Parts: sequence; C-alpha cells; structure tokens
Amino acid sequence: TAGHPPLRTNVTELFVPSFIAHGSALTVRGLAEGDSYTYDESRQTLYVRTADDRPGTVHSIEVSLQPRLRAVFFVNDFWSDWGQSVLIGLGAVLALWAYVLSRFM
Repeated sequence: TAGHPPLRTNVTELFVPSFIAHGSALTVRGLAEGDSYTYDESRQTLYVRTADDRPGTVHSIEVSLQPRLRAVFFVNDFWSDWGQSVLIGLGAVLALWAYVLSRFM
C-alpha cells in the first residue's frame, strides 16, 4: 500500500510470556494451508509463518492455551476495599444525628 515500506519477511513474532504458557499446550487457529507456527518458550515468542505473502492479504489468527488460564487472584472492588469504612462512617453519622435529635427535641 502507498506510504508503507515493502515487507521483508512473512514471519510475525508475538510475545507470549512463559509464565502463562509453561505447562500448557499452545494452539493457533485460523492458519491457512501452508501456514505454520512455532513457540520458543526460552524467547517467549510465538512465530507465525504465512505462506501467502501477496500485498493486501489479510491474516487473522486466534491463540489459545489448554488448559485454560484460571484467575490467580481476586480483583478488588470499591465495597471489598472500603465497604467496612463506609458502614462505620454511616453509623457514626446516624449516631450523631440521633444524639442531636434527642438533645434538642
């Protein structure tokens, strides 16, 4: 395409951290006939080689791991972080309000 330098290789390199891929089978879907891939865990790189390198050709792949990744930690939200403080503050405001009502009414 106009304004872009010509491609010098038909290999795409994708970063796949070894701590994620270690002990899992890496699968690449969407490869066309003649395409191939290799994963080098020591370099943490997935190499995808396409057979069709004609200008304007679009390639789309999906990379997955088996077994699937599982969550390693619980993601906090507002209420798990601050819920107790909010309830204590609300209780203090209600107690102060009740005290003021009882003294001046």
